[in-house]
Amino acid sequence: MKRTLPVNPLDPNRCVGTICEIDQTAARMILSDSASASAEVGRFVVMECGEFLLFARITSVTNQPEFNQGSKTHGTSVIELLTTVTPDGVGVNRGLTRLPHPGDAVYSAPPELQRWLFESTQIREAESEPIMLDVGSLADGTAIRLTPELLFGRHCAVLGTTGAGKSWTFARLIEEASRHRAKVVLFDATGEFEPMKSDAVRHFYIGNDSTGQESSDELVMPYYALTESDLFALFKPAGPTQAPKLRAAIKSLKLAKVPQLAIRGVVLKAGRLKAPFESAYMSRASEIEDPRANFDITKLPAQIDAECVYSSGGFSSSPDDRHWGGPNELERRGDTCWRWRAAASSENLRSLCFWTRRIISSTRPWATRIRGTRWTPSS
Repeated sequence: MKRTLPVNPLDPNRCVGTICEIDQTAARMILSDSASASAEVGRFVVMECGEFLLFARITSVTNQPEFNQGSKTHGTSVIELLTTVTPDGVGVNRGLTRLPHPGDAVYSAPPELQRWLFESTQIREAESEPIMLDVGSLADGTAIRLTPELLFGRHCAVLGTTGAGKSWTFARLIEEASRHRAKVVLFDATGEFEPMKSDAVRHFYIGNDSTGQESSDELVMPYYALTESDLFALFKPAGPTQAPKLRAAIKSLKLAKVPQLAIRGVVLKAGRLKAPFESAYMSRASEIEDPRANFDITKLPAQIDAECVYSSGGFSSSPDDRHWGGPNELERRGDTCWRWRAAASSENLRSLCFWTRRIISSTRPWATRIRGTRWTPSS
């Protein structure tokens, strides 16, 4: 891409005034005869400062004559000093490396020069034909383009008041990205972009489709793509007991794949010897500690119930730490387990993933449907 100036920025025919006062961030200029009627707030101007060009913007205009030069009077304008740049477009400074002097001429920045400033400062020297996105235009219709790296390299926020054009800007970014065959995932919480129709656009809904549009497809995912932290975020275990019970049930269900440890897919612990379970855990530690939900989630209600046992067998006078104790009815009937048995019941398991509606799995025929409503634990 050429870095040379597209036009002469110091064309005498575009002179709008001369500097008369200066401070660190702004300056005041005396408007010329031709500019007194055409100077507008928001217009960009340029001036020469040694080996740099200084770009500025008009922030206020006083039409009442304030300066008398000979027999003529002239209005004034305040300009905000923005940035300095070398004529080759390489040395751009966010701050000001040079300041103008009283008597320096100020020139209106032509649209071609403004576009050059925007674009040339984004392009690396080695790039000949970089990808540029048309994101807006100047008052005269001159397109302003930005590189995807500048827009999306870190974070991009579109801010503004109601009616300022945020949605239009988003739509423009999407159109420009699709023009270059880029993929965009847009989370449209209000359905504002539902009318967007194109062969390159696909609409999905999460949970219940509020629009009722036949063109929308249901977005689904298998539960086993979730992690343990996802399940905790969905079920929201409360208190110091529920979270350990849920975590223990998840680990036990992963052990249920070991022959002779589980009965109909559930690891029953009441009164059983601990050694076989501990041995199986040691041999499969990496699989058990895998955060993914690689277990039969339909067995979760029963497994939570099976976790409600005493930590040791025997009697209080002679405890047996080699075995688990019998069922802990206090836990089973109290807040520890009854809430989880209800939470993980068949109906609530179908509501497990609040952003999905159906499990797609060719290897698990029992996995049929997850409804798109989020379960809220009852108190």
